[in-house]
Amino acid sequence: MEKEYTCEVYAKWKEKKMGVISFEDSKKKKISYSVPPEYMGHCHEITPEDLFLASLQTCLSSFFFNMASRARLKFISFDSCARGILKKVGDDIIFSDIILNVYISVKNEKEAHKAKRAMEIAERGCYISHSIKAKVIINTNIKLIKKEEN
Repeated sequence: MEKEYTCEVYAKWKEKKMGVISFEDSKKKKISYSVPPEYMGHCHEITPEDLFLASLQTCLSSFFFNMASRARLKFISFDSCARGILKKVGDDIIFSDIILNVYISVKNEKEAHKAKRAMEIAERGCYISHSIKAKVIINTNIKLIKKEEN
């Protein structure tokens, strides 16, 4: 990457406490969002909290996919779950901790070693996690899948 990269995202009010996010690249899908129901927002809509966790999760996984490709890692599956803990600190509500549980399935020890290494590099390279105040904990679980389990 160059020394500096600019990313633009647009938010437009739609109704009540809802909006739509769009992107510089107009071919990208728009995303509807709302404040959480706890703040009199709409149920079943994506919230800023969801997007925040998704940003971290997608950065880490994308970095892992890149490292896996470079290492010629043949993983069977990759799943992850991000859980953010929101706390009231003074007048503010902040994410104090974020736990990312990552589950990677591979077919043998050699691939498990590659997966572990790729994940270590992804953790160090995930610039979203390095850009936030919250403590980010990443738990990596690598499972060997024997051929007959496929």
